[in-house]
Formats: sequence, structure tokens, C-alpha cells
Amino acid sequence: MGPSAAWLVGGTGGQSHSVVTFFLLCLWKRYYYYLTNGIRKDMIAPEDEEVMVRIYKLIPKVLLATPGLEPLQVSLRSEKENDYYFSLMKSIVDYILMDPMEKKRLFIESIPRLFPHRVIRAPVPWHNVYQSAKKWNEEHLHTVNPMMYNLKELWFAECSEFEAKLEGYGKELETFRKREVMTTEEMKNNVEKLSELSKNLDLALTEFEVWNFVMGT
Repeated sequence: MGPSAAWLVGGTGGQSHSVVTFFLLCLWKRYYYYLTNGIRKDMIAPEDEEVMVRIYKLIPKVLLATPGLEPLQVSLRSEKENDYYFSLMKSIVDYILMDPMEKKRLFIESIPRLFPHRVIRAPVPWHNVYQSAKKWNEEHLHTVNPMMYNLKELWFAECSEFEAKLEGYGKELETFRKREVMTTEEMKNNVEKLSELSKNLDLALTEFEVWNFVMGT
């Protein structure tokens, strides 16, 4: 909320706004209380020690061996440990509050919504280089090239025709199978039709494999 919006709210509906603010403040305090005191640390599995080993491998040895940076290392390790436990506690509390009965029992009607952090930066010298590289990628890379979309649509169209062809061949084969009594002339015609169906099916399968190869490359 900007300053002008806050001024309007304070001038027109200050009393109702204060009531809502007080209610939200109580809700957040209650929610934060369960985050910090609802679950003890000894109830949560400790973090794997390999995590710190991997972190230390990313830090230059010169910094690790500097005595003046030792307090900073201790502070950062403590911050990482607190963040680990707090994130797990929050996940557990949020999972419990997914149950409407638990929300009612704990008097928490809704979980406070997190707002994304926005960073406003000044113009940077690599802005033009980034824009030109992005434009080149849009024009040349297949992931964003519109030609790939057209090929995909064409592939779907051919596959739908292929499915219709197979369905028609299947119906004709089912008709031949249900005919138990046939004359010699009908049998001769059926053999010719079956031979033609077999050729058409082979051609359709070959066409399908060609399209798959084209889309794969």
C-alpha cells in the first residue's frame, strides 16, 4: 500500500482499518507463536552433517583460515541452523493448518500470505548485451522458434489421420472376421481386400515412423 492509499484509508475508514489491523496482528502473533513454540527442536531430525561439508568446500581456504572471520563463521552457522529448524517448523505447522478442524481449534482462520521480495535495480552496463542475446535465442533456438510449433501441429494432424486410418482398417477386419459363411467369390474378394489392407497398414506405420524420426531430429 502506498502513502496516498494509506492516507485515504486513514481519512475515510480509519476506525474499521484499525480493527482489521488489530485482528491481523493477533492472527500473526498466534501463528508466529506456534511456529516458534509449538514444536520443539528435539522433535525434529537434525540436519545432515554432509551439508556443512559441502558448504565449506565452496568457501576458499584462505577465508576459512583467517582468524578475524571466525566470529562471522560462527554467526553464519548459527543463522543456517536456525533457518533449517524454522523452515521445518513452519512446514509442519502449515501442514497441520490444512485441516479445517485444526484451524478452528487453534483460532487461526487463515495463514498469513507471504509477499514476494521485489528489488528495483538501476540500469546496468550489460543490459544491451542481454537484450541482443535474448533476441538471438528467440530467433535461432528451437525451444522458442515458431517453426517448431508449426511442426508439432503438423505432426498432430498427421497422427490424427493415421489414427482414423487404423480405425477404418480395424472395422473392415472386424467385418471380415464376423462373416462365417462366404461364397468362393466373396472369399476371393476378401483375400484381395485383406492384402490391400495389409499394404495400407504397412504404409501407415512407415509414415508414422518417418514423422517420429523427423520430430525426434
